[in-house]
Amino acid sequence: MTTDASARSGEKLFISYAGPDRPWAEWVAWHLEQAGYTVELDLWDWAAGDNAVVRMSQALDRADRVVALFSEDYFEHQRFTTDEWTAIMSGRDRHGRLIPLRLADVTAPPVLRPLVTPSLAGLSADDAHRVLLNAVRGTPPRPATAPDFPGGQVPRQRPAEEAPRLPGAHQPTLWRVPHRNAAFVGRDRDIDAVRRRLRPGQPVVVQSTFRLGGVGKTQVAAEYAHRFAAQYDLVAWLDAEQPHLVPAQLTALATDLGLVTEHGEAAALPALRRHLQQPMRWLLVFDNAETTEAVQPWLPAGFGHVLVTSRSDNWPEYADVTLELLTRRESVTLLRSRVTDLAPDQADAVADKLGDLPLALTQAATTLRSMPAQFYLELLDTDADELLDADLPPSYPRSLAAALRLSINGLADHGEALHLLRLCCVMAPEPIPMSLLTAAPTAVAEPLGPVLASPMRLYRTAQRLGELVRLWQRGIQVHRLVQTLVLSQLDSAQRDELRRQASVLVAASHPGDPASATHWPAWSQLMPHLLAMKIGDSDHTALRDTACDALLYLLYSGDTNAGIRLAKRLYEQWRQTLGPDDRHTLAAAAELAHAYHKQGLDREALALTEDTLDRRQRTLGPDAPATLRSANDHVVVLASLGRLSESRDKLVDVLARRTAVLGGDHPDTLTTRNNLANWIGEAGNHRTAITSYEQLLTDRLRVLGPDHPYTLATRNNLASWIGEAGDHRTAITSYERLLTDQIRVLGPDHPDTLTTRSNLANVKGEAGDDHAAITSFEELLTDQIRILGPDHPHTLATRGNLASLKGRAGDHRTAITSLEQLLTDRLHILGPDHPHTLTTRNNLANWIGEAGDHNSAITSLEQLLTDQIRILGPDHPDTLATRSNLASLKSRAGDHRTAITSLEQLLTDQIRILGPDHPHILTTRSNLAELLLARGAVMAARTQAATKLEAERRLFGPHDRRTQQTQHLLDRIKARMGGRPGRGGNRRRKR
Repeated sequence: MTTDASARSGEKLFISYAGPDRPWAEWVAWHLEQAGYTVELDLWDWAAGDNAVVRMSQALDRADRVVALFSEDYFEHQRFTTDEWTAIMSGRDRHGRLIPLRLADVTAPPVLRPLVTPSLAGLSADDAHRVLLNAVRGTPPRPATAPDFPGGQVPRQRPAEEAPRLPGAHQPTLWRVPHRNAAFVGRDRDIDAVRRRLRPGQPVVVQSTFRLGGVGKTQVAAEYAHRFAAQYDLVAWLDAEQPHLVPAQLTALATDLGLVTEHGEAAALPALRRHLQQPMRWLLVFDNAETTEAVQPWLPAGFGHVLVTSRSDNWPEYADVTLELLTRRESVTLLRSRVTDLAPDQADAVADKLGDLPLALTQAATTLRSMPAQFYLELLDTDADELLDADLPPSYPRSLAAALRLSINGLADHGEALHLLRLCCVMAPEPIPMSLLTAAPTAVAEPLGPVLASPMRLYRTAQRLGELVRLWQRGIQVHRLVQTLVLSQLDSAQRDELRRQASVLVAASHPGDPASATHWPAWSQLMPHLLAMKIGDSDHTALRDTACDALLYLLYSGDTNAGIRLAKRLYEQWRQTLGPDDRHTLAAAAELAHAYHKQGLDREALALTEDTLDRRQRTLGPDAPATLRSANDHVVVLASLGRLSESRDKLVDVLARRTAVLGGDHPDTLTTRNNLANWIGEAGNHRTAITSYEQLLTDRLRVLGPDHPYTLATRNNLASWIGEAGDHRTAITSYERLLTDQIRVLGPDHPDTLTTRSNLANVKGEAGDDHAAITSFEELLTDQIRILGPDHPHTLATRGNLASLKGRAGDHRTAITSLEQLLTDRLHILGPDHPHTLTTRNNLANWIGEAGDHNSAITSLEQLLTDQIRILGPDHPDTLATRSNLASLKSRAGDHRTAITSLEQLLTDQIRILGPDHPHILTTRSNLAELLLARGAVMAARTQAATKLEAERRLFGPHDRRTQQTQHLLDRIKARMGGRPGRGGNRRRKR
């Protein structure tokens, strides 16, 4: 190896490129390593199965500089490389960190256009090598430390025979490969995997998860050969579908190479073996081989690579690359690249109907050039057989429909197998667990019913289905296109009977308590098949019962958006078909209200809970468990809307009735105790709330166990009120232990786990560690965007928390800018009247005031108050909080008299609405006392401070931090009454 004397000691370079440019990336990386640089290239340094996003982030953090290979593919919309160079240009502040090189004549995005970008396109290997090293060397600075001793550790070397060749600078001397597919899209990861696994003496087989044709095995092999053609001296393509024809193809290859004379065919194969053992690079592709026996006798030794494509999965001694179906983005790209006027939503609908199968998409693209998309989708339901026979690409010998028809017709003599296939076709295209098919065999007619009663017979029958299904650990899976073709051959009566049988099986597969995390994997497997049963139109009572529990599963497992969509659909359908008083209609209404409440839509939830409670009381009676459930939900929503006084008496009544009807240990009774404990805390009695939660936790541990989601939720609530009571250290410890258990039980991505991380970050901030809180919220925000999406209410809430923390840390400008952007997003996502949007306006006004612009802040809060009274009502806690903040801002602006009058009026309303000991009332008394003292109204100030002190001693005890702060305030007031100088000021309640 010749080391570049200009290479910066220990400098790490990361190669950033788009998938189709991998040959260039290998060539660049190899030559930079030879020049003495430390290079990171995903193909060389990342293991199969690594999280590409995480590894990319780590690589960018490790790298001193990034070599970016600019091409049309590099700047293709939505490619991950866009995030790379954005991070490089904006996330780092190091001059010259990005080293751009052009592989073609392309126009870079505006942020990159000022950069000098040398070109490697069209150069010889030597000239490209020189341009590469000059670009990387730049003007190296003098070293700040002593260079490494030259006799020390030798950098890793790659053997010269492994050196990648300059793409385009070398062509194989023999090239026998099908034409390149100009419309080939995606599959970069699969081609990367082929490149990574190909080694001399280690053949690679390209397979697919589905054995039916058209997944793209041949296309991937052909694209690999074309993409890496320059790396080989010889590339030959062999049709291995008929093994007895392979020797003739190899003989022809030997003849083309000049290894045998015209009449020396007998010596061709030995001569070819000897030729391939020479130090040269070659690639042999055995396409569509069915067995190892079709390939194994012809595998040569030497320095070359062997690539096999096969529908079979029985290749035990071969490295495998298994193709999944195209991603939806790849499917849409394929369709729209060929049908330019096809709208994205139309392309998505077609891709969904075709199950993202490449061959079907290719045929569809040809058809859609002259057929409206909606008409095409309708024909798939009525004339799929004929439609999928049309517009076959020339490279395919027969259409997908013809191949599937042949396989389906082959089941004519196996009635139980054909019945099984048809039954699976009315279910979802997701895996069907074997346990589902055996759940109620007597509900299925012969000849299949007896087969379902015997797991072994079921397995043997499923094997007969061959390429029509996928058999794997998760059960039997039928591709959507197979389902479409099979069902198109049946009349409506046959399809209805199959769906009736499937409905019985699905209902009999009820996984168990939807609130228990141990049952969630089974619910996850059942859900797609439950949804495929057309629940809204079904007259199967047990199926509707299962659907109601499925709603609970979605909400408990954290998929609130899916829960809202399904609950809304079932509620509307059942209300029409079953009537508004039907128990299933009311169950859907109850879960829809539950989902609304979780999303912060309490006004919508209130209307539903009131209606559901009224109907259940009338039809079931006041003490029926379902009625008590609605009564409990109604109280929870009332409390969220700030109607605390009204909700308390109702909550106590629900608890008494649930205890009498269900018993003290019933989970529903424990839920009401949880809600009552929370109400006590919200009313300001933190110590009693903590005691209540401690007792509830003991009971839930005994009744439900330590890993039940309700038990974990109780621990979260207990930690929350411990923090509210001022014991931040204990709260932090409790949250950290809870987080460990939630990750183990629920997983790191469950919404409850994310909520605990949010609460932990918040209490760290309350404890004064703003830096730790900001770091925690930033990490949480990244995960929430990935898991929940950027528009989820919890994601938006974290952005608000981050903004407030940065403002509290002194960065008012960042806080204001962040809240302005958050307000824009919430207006777009939630609308102007959503409570979360109003809260953002409140927080933004407060930080504008903190930044010194009191007049703008006052105007904003006055406008907000008008809207809150209209939307939330005058007694809502958020409306009262805005009045408090407005009074504080007027005080800071110098209008003390107006501020005092406002706080006195607010105090009267808070006592009426929240009760005399609510924390917000104590804050108002403190702020009012400070203002009165500053204005010289010492006696009035003393009254407010003394009343507050008495309440805090009763609620928190004499040694609590808040009690002591009020005691100091009262001492200052008393000192002022005695003629000694005191200090004025005011405190503003922050939200």
